[in-house]
Parts: sequence; C-alpha cells; structure tokens
Amino acid sequence: MFGVIRSIIMLVAAGYAGLGLLAVVLLVRQERKRSISGGPPISRFCQKCGTEMNIWALACPSCGLSIGASRGPENQDSVDPNPNT
Repeated sequence: MFGVIRSIIMLVAAGYAGLGLLAVVLLVRQERKRSISGGPPISRFCQKCGTEMNIWALACPSCGLSIGASRGPENQDSVDPNPNT
C-alpha cells in the first residue's frame, strides 16, 4: 500500500519538476528574444503625411497609406520622394 502511494507522490513531484523546468526554459527563451530584438520599438514616420507611427503599424493612422505600398523597389516610383516640388 505504501509503495503505491510513494510511487504516486514521486510521479506528482516529477510532474511539478518538469513544469518548473519548462517555465525556466520559456523565460530564458523570451529574454533571449528580447535581447536580440534590441529593446523598445522605434518610431517611424509616414512617407505621405509625416505622422509618427510605431514599428508594427501596417497603415498610417492619419492618411491610411499602407506601409507595404511604401516598401520595396517595385513600389518606389509610386511614392513621390519630393512632395514639396
């Protein structure tokens, strides 16, 4: 009887140890990703209206210009490099 209880307790303890190890691995992985990315997000500006946007924005919140439209060599002629002229 005591052998069965002892084996159940050992399995439960091994399960908790495994969960603790998994938590440590996930924390180390997250910190490594954070250190590789270089810290807080950097602001950038819309090429059409000049509104400040965060790095993850997909479109300008003011004028609606898609960021994908302003990137890449195939779309460079669609954005006027000198809007004041």
